[in-house]
Amino acid sequence: MVIATRSNPAEVLVDKHGRRIRKLRISLTDACNLRCRYCMPEHAVFSSGESLMPPSEIERIARNLAGLGIDSIRLTGGEPVVRSEFLEVVERVCSIPGVRVGLTTNGFKLAGNASALAKAGLGGANVSLDSLDPDNFRRIARGGDLGSVLEGIFAARDAGLRVKINTVLMRGWNDHELEAFHDFSAEHGLEVRFLELMRIGEALAFFQERFVPASEMIERLQRRSPLREVPVDADATAFERISDAGARLGFIASESRPFCGGCSRLRLSAKGSLRACLFKEDGLDLRGVPDEAIPDLVRKVVDLKPIGRIPSISQPMHAIGG
Repeated sequence: MVIATRSNPAEVLVDKHGRRIRKLRISLTDACNLRCRYCMPEHAVFSSGESLMPPSEIERIARNLAGLGIDSIRLTGGEPVVRSEFLEVVERVCSIPGVRVGLTTNGFKLAGNASALAKAGLGGANVSLDSLDPDNFRRIARGGDLGSVLEGIFAARDAGLRVKINTVLMRGWNDHELEAFHDFSAEHGLEVRFLELMRIGEALAFFQERFVPASEMIERLQRRSPLREVPVDADATAFERISDAGARLGFIASESRPFCGGCSRLRLSAKGSLRACLFKEDGLDLRGVPDEAIPDLVRKVVDLKPIGRIPSISQPMHAIGG
């Protein structure tokens, strides 16, 4: 097995615009136990389990990318926890030296897995939560139980995981809950990150009607409690604020304030295709590729990274990886 090591400076990934590529999103599946309106169609068709990379292949590719300078990996979906080998994948990826591992989840199965995830070495969980009202939660997600998600959030926090809440704010659907999420953050000591709706997949049909810019969110929240800026990494997707009331808030303004110029991410699909950007479908398949051939293919994908924002993509979010 020939795996690059970070002791060789030449093996650090830098794209043609001078950006160091150090973060990797790995989708474990395109399947989910919810049908969130902005993420997938109500009657979505998912890939068969046999078509997905086995845990050993996920680990092998991840180790090769770690050897090329990747130091942060986030496991995504669909909903990664619905995959039967989920815990095995977490254990394998967390065993890679020098890599921080996180998870993006809808939280439904988090309570039962929180202790095992912490023991495996998972650093944190970003939990998608678009409403604090049980009925509105079911309307947006087309099902599900809010209580189960909240139970998972608190179990993960109590297990020692760093928990962040991801809320896609949409006009007329949940923007009336903006202040309630602020208060939730202040009460429970959990960071809430508000995401602008993106021009992806299902959301293309109602984007103009539902879009709420981050500037509007901040203006409203300032009236709730004054906000102070918080320093963040240059390649962070969110900019952060702390309110005088004690809420810690992030804003991912990918439409009104794109962060493409500082992007440091690659994305690996559940079937093994490495892609350069959330909005670019083209990529290269790494599944089954010999270790010694992976570095050249990865660099070819890195060369595909755009410097500016691509307006939209028709592929649904669950098929890309969150």
